[in-house]
Amino acid sequence: MDGAGFLNRARGAGAALAVAVAALVSCAGRDAAPPAHEAAAMPEPRSALSSDWRAESDAARKAREAGDWAAYRAHVVRLRELLPEQPELLVRLAVAEARLGRNDAALAALRDYVAMGLVFDLDRDPDLAVLRALPGIAPIARRLAQNAEQVGHVSVALRLREPDLLVEDVTVDPATRVRYLSSVRKGKIVAVDPDGTQRDFGAPFPGLSVLGLGVDGARRRLFASVAAMPQREGRANDAGAGATALVAIDLDTAKVVARYELPAGEAGEHAFADVSVAEGRGVFVADGLGGGVYELTGERLVRLDVPGTIRSPQTPALAADGRRLYVPDYAYGLRVLERAPGGRVTSLEHPKDLAANGIDGLYLAGDTLFGMQNGTKPPRVIAMRLDPSGARIVRWSVIEASTPTLGDPTHGVILGDELLFIANSGWDVLDDDGALRPGKAFTPAELHSACIHCMR
Repeated sequence: MDGAGFLNRARGAGAALAVAVAALVSCAGRDAAPPAHEAAAMPEPRSALSSDWRAESDAARKAREAGDWAAYRAHVVRLRELLPEQPELLVRLAVAEARLGRNDAALAALRDYVAMGLVFDLDRDPDLAVLRALPGIAPIARRLAQNAEQVGHVSVALRLREPDLLVEDVTVDPATRVRYLSSVRKGKIVAVDPDGTQRDFGAPFPGLSVLGLGVDGARRRLFASVAAMPQREGRANDAGAGATALVAIDLDTAKVVARYELPAGEAGEHAFADVSVAEGRGVFVADGLGGGVYELTGERLVRLDVPGTIRSPQTPALAADGRRLYVPDYAYGLRVLERAPGGRVTSLEHPKDLAANGIDGLYLAGDTLFGMQNGTKPPRVIAMRLDPSGARIVRWSVIEASTPTLGDPTHGVILGDELLFIANSGWDVLDDDGALRPGKAFTPAELHSACIHCMR
């Protein structure tokens, strides 16, 4: 996804980081399913994520413009230390190495990149001419072509009727089997009955987008996050920027019965985007703009992370032991957060050739994490098998990538032995201000279904 795409998703600090990296990486990319792989250790993160990448990114750009390739390489190496989950920097490193005549090092960086299943536009990007001329580039070019092939172990479960909903999340009421989908653009929730009937559930939220959803079946509550988003029709007329909340809706009456605001004293811009409900074990919400992960405790939200340790959190997934949360940080990769106020944050170890950035929805079923990854090229849905301790990913595979109707996948839900997720959400046709990009048009979102046990 390009810089504009990251901003479209309003991923906070992750968005700013992605734009800076995009300025260094002009190539486009696609990736597809590699084989499963063994795990390699990841470095431990600092107590708080560094913003030094801003200065390094600016210095790298200036060195590149000046043709000082030794300095450019040094800055890219430093950026890779600060941003180990940004695979595009491998391409920039390869360019620097090739410019310095270090062809073997350039090819090694490119092999690491394509091993992740990623693709960049080797043929069309003028900045990469130096790579096209490398002796030994042919095997990498062949791998890029293989990575661009379609992967699709899915079926289409539903096609929505309204084309311009800009769908973000989906959840299911286990008692009635009704599926609920959130609309960022219309600020409403759409219910889909078991017979396929599509209808609005309750009233729209004036000026606000509906983003994350989760069902608490025992309490008959649908939890939804709402926020003022630039993609919301009429937002400027009805709600100020930064307005956000978690709301509880009665599943039987469609009435809002509770509203939960940010804890007092939290300054800055905020946007609750992702909701996770672990039936009978907890309700969690992530602030992708402000950087916080919260648990609903009684009638208030309690922040779990220390500010600065997670920059752009997406859907939290409660670990099997109930003591940890797996949290995808959009730009910084997969994190593990202790479930307690001030909880410690560590990186989730994973194979070297798994690109763990750009994950939006994240869900745990048994020993496998499923991720909707719309920050890679192409966007994809992946499965990541955990070791028995749940402390590291030991292998991974792609469920869907590069298919004609995948578009930007966003969120999903585990329904028995089925993974149900949103495809063709609509985010990829909008610019930063929520307007249609030139030549683009909305097409209806879909729900894709994958058999979980078939992937084991």
